[in-house]
Amino acid sequence: MRFLFVGLDYGGTWKPTLGLAGMLVDRGHSVVVLGSPAMRERCESKGCDFIALPAELDEEPGTAIEDDDWARYVEIVCGPIIAEALGPAAASAASDVLVIDCLLYGALSAAELLDLPVAMIVHFLAYESLHDDPEFWDEDQVAAVNPTRAKLGLPPLPASGGALQLWSTPEVAFSLPPEEWTTTPLPDNVVIVGPIANEPARDGIWDFPWATDDPRPMIVISLSSTYMHQESALERLAQAADPQDANVVLSLAGALPASAIQLPDGIVVRDWINFETVLPHAALFATHGGQASVSEGLVHGVPMLILPLGRDQSRVGKHLAEYGAGILLDEDASTAAIRETMETILADPGFRSRSDQLGASIRSFGNGRRAIDILEGLTRARVS
Repeated sequence: MRFLFVGLDYGGTWKPTLGLAGMLVDRGHSVVVLGSPAMRERCESKGCDFIALPAELDEEPGTAIEDDDWARYVEIVCGPIIAEALGPAAASAASDVLVIDCLLYGALSAAELLDLPVAMIVHFLAYESLHDDPEFWDEDQVAAVNPTRAKLGLPPLPASGGALQLWSTPEVAFSLPPEEWTTTPLPDNVVIVGPIANEPARDGIWDFPWATDDPRPMIVISLSSTYMHQESALERLAQAADPQDANVVLSLAGALPASAIQLPDGIVVRDWINFETVLPHAALFATHGGQASVSEGLVHGVPMLILPLGRDQSRVGKHLAEYGAGILLDEDASTAAIRETMETILADPGFRSRSDQLGASIRSFGNGRRAIDILEGLTRARVS
């Protein structure tokens, strides 16, 4: 089958989606990605063909478009640029199925004009957020996408409930958050498929200056893989983790250079780490609460300290804390408060036990296996 994936690498949204694309390629399917130019190398490394959107859609280094320029972000995801590119891309790729990020309102609208089944990727707690704060989702985005819909000859979305209406148009919506965190009723087209591992796999070689069976606990620090002004948070986490009593590795996650932060001696710093290699040996994972990072921690049964940077990360951390698999702190938590929290988690084996219990539920989804089965079953005939 031939799949066209549509996405942008904003806020870490694209990484689990590209993991799904790579699995389809591994099963012999053809995958074409419609994305911004900076995504090309990673997409092609997964065996995907690539169609580039205008370079103006790439994030500038050292900026976080969702945080720094919300109006521009809304213009991009709701405006006509991606929407008008979808039809020609689908025709060029001879697509059988479209796979579209739930945040791309313009692309989801344009897909209504094509006689193709659509799968939507929901990579965060979207329905819970929509339930709790419907005005946020309808006020800006629906107002911004309606001119695009008019340009496409589509009827406008209602000012109230428009986001949910748009998200209900695809044949299937793949929800990645754990089933235990689904606290609101879901539309009929939603299928919970569980988290999908981040890409790329890269090198899984253990390259740290201590043995894997070192008796000291290992603390892993890793925040967002996209830039979210995380310098202060990384410094506080590193200062709180005492390298005298623990092995501490800090991943920059490719989001900023090591020169941007000041760290204590004894901290091992990497631009990127392979979670599959490192987390099985970790006693504590200090992270920002991104859905993908937390899912990785749970898959490996590692208790977590959540220091959110923004967006939906506090919501994710709240679920984790309620389950007893970690502790959520305020984004401005002091170094002393972070250190105390680390000591609490390390001293209580119940955190690891509960993280592993939730991880077992996540592992049962097979890392995208359910989504792959559904995608392979889709045909050109739309489900009525």
